[in-house]
Amino acid sequence: MTVKLKLRELAEQRNLNLSQVQRETGLTMGLVRRYWYNDTSSVQLDAICKLALLLDVMPGELFEFESATHST
Repeated sequence: MTVKLKLRELAEQRNLNLSQVQRETGLTMGLVRRYWYNDTSSVQLDAICKLALLLDVMPGELFEFESATHST
């Protein structure tokens, strides 16, 4: 199973860009950028909560789960 962050998708639906998300949440640009581009293998719970508040979603809505397909 693959877990992906939907930060960029949700932010863009609200007409927010990466810089605006960073400013509004107070998170570091490096952290927001990693989440924005799905370039992370772990998340900080406090950061997820700040992002969820900004985007007016439940924290779980920031994640997308994909099942791995196995070919034989």
